[in-house]
Amino acid sequence: RKYVPIVSQEQRQRYEDDFNAEFDEYRRLHTQIDAEVKKFTKLQEQQKLLSPGSKEYLVKKVKTLVRGRDTGGIL
Repeated sequence: RKYVPIVSQEQRQRYEDDFNAEFDEYRRLHTQIDAEVKKFTKLQEQQKLLSPGSKEYLVKKVKTLVRGRDTGGIL
């Protein structure tokens, strides 16, 4: 959005309210994404400790791929 110069207290309040409403949404989404990133990181770290090709390795790999699919591929 483009904003014109603020010329009144009411306009300033509208801009502030608009910013706060969008900032709350940003923080909510950021928290959700951060939680998903942590889950992926944990799965990847666990996968690194396993032998490639082992059953456990493949299970962790599939869980990581399924988790990515379930989050809509945002990560």
